[in-house]
Amino acid sequence: MNGFECLNELKKEKRLSGIPVIIYTTSDDGNARNIARDLGAKLFLTKLSTHQKLHENLKLILETI
Repeated sequence: MNGFECLNELKKEKRLSGIPVIIYTTSDDGNARNIARDLGAKLFLTKLSTHQKLHENLKLILETI
């Protein structure tokens, strides 16, 4: 199972569907970004992003929970 399949299964489960999911990947493929968004990912970050950017985005997401 890849990350997209996992995300799809999470979003199908009513009790799990509200969990915010961040896709953190080495791929900077625009198509992958669109798929993640369509499946309900809260955020799509590449591993090329700085740790500071990851931290800032995690903080923003956690504040909405």
